[in-house]
Amino acid sequence: MSDTFKPYLSDPLVRNITDDLDNLNNSDLNKMIVSVDWIINGVRDFYSKNHNKGTKLKTGNFSASIFISRGMLFLDRAHSTKNVDEIISYVYRNTITGEESGIINNIQGVTIPRLVQLGLIELGEGGRIIDNVMPYPVSSKYFVYKNVIGELYRQQINQFEILAAVQDFPKPKNALAENVSKKEYFNRDYLAISGIDVIREKYYGNIPYAVAKEFIMSNKESLDIWRSILETGSSVRKSFSDLMELQGRLGGYITEQDAIDYLGWNQKIIYKMFRKTDSHGLAKLTRTLNWEDALVKPIAGSKLAFNYTHLNCPQEVLTLTRRAPESIEILEELYNKKSIHIDDLLTNFPGTVSKVEHILREVGILDEDRFKDGLWCIAKNKECEDFLLEVKTLAADSRRIQESKSTQKRLVDYANIETESKKLQEEYDKELETILKS
Repeated sequence: MSDTFKPYLSDPLVRNITDDLDNLNNSDLNKMIVSVDWIINGVRDFYSKNHNKGTKLKTGNFSASIFISRGMLFLDRAHSTKNVDEIISYVYRNTITGEESGIINNIQGVTIPRLVQLGLIELGEGGRIIDNVMPYPVSSKYFVYKNVIGELYRQQINQFEILAAVQDFPKPKNALAENVSKKEYFNRDYLAISGIDVIREKYYGNIPYAVAKEFIMSNKESLDIWRSILETGSSVRKSFSDLMELQGRLGGYITEQDAIDYLGWNQKIIYKMFRKTDSHGLAKLTRTLNWEDALVKPIAGSKLAFNYTHLNCPQEVLTLTRRAPESIEILEELYNKKSIHIDDLLTNFPGTVSKVEHILREVGILDEDRFKDGLWCIAKNKECEDFLLEVKTLAADSRRIQESKSTQKRLVDYANIETESKKLQEEYDKELETILKS
């Protein structure tokens, strides 16, 4: 069983599905959840822009994603309010794809019964209060896992496969067409997700590429970034792809040691690739537990990478959860109890407490005034509780759909463009090509 689920085994609802927990630690499932986030954001934006113009959205093309997103949103909000009507209102606002009455009837008649049937929520008498809800990092993945069956999902599986393929790096359109499950529906599904602007088609070297909107830009500088990468030599292009895809598999964070362990690169190559990737805006440098250089890229559906301005380098906490898996249990205990004495932690986690303490104090999660009494207390007025829930969710390779529109920053927002595409290509050829071929 994955270490990320162990903190939740004490929950009675989680104990009911222990036989399925190993199935939830699946990279394809994780990518599908991100795809759902992207699709529902695209559908919602399309509807809000066009529903008064007479332009109709074929919501049937996205039925699977809409259903999944409503279930995930319901589970997410059920942790902060037990009032079913409040939760329904929240889910409606974030999945507006048609008339209000139809959506609310769908949530009441389809979404909620399915959540109850799967044992993800328990309703009180009258069905208007949540008595119990399974922890979101487990329930969200289980909900998706149990619903990726049946004709509806088989009919729309191409959408998830296309988006899963381009989440970390652009892919040639013909390569996508060759690898989908339902080849006869490729053009239909490709046009559907293009139509809601989740992907865009761009030509590089006269080859059509599908590029995820989260990495796309309409301005010249950011288009030149992709051109400089996708039109350069195959060795350099593949090295960028390998690095970005590994970063995605590891939750959006990668250290130099990760690149050595997984890719077999030597430190000289890693040093150059990290700095090229960072300087072009594909990722930005952060620090890990050991103060090494690392790369982080924006994480779809998460505010973690660029919000929480009251905290200092909050991304380090997520990196910590990967480098020290026991830290997830400590964070779960802190989140649930709000206050823990360090002696209790040392009894249960003697080898990890000092690492977690260092990072939490550095980031600003702990109340320093209480710390001197041996208490770990969540600091007030810094959104720390929301932050810890975000970390726990991402540590379980799950995703949250935000209330606002997609908050993913454009690639150019991270870039520091100082040179033109041609100069960048010359630099790649000079500094990387020879090394990568050696």
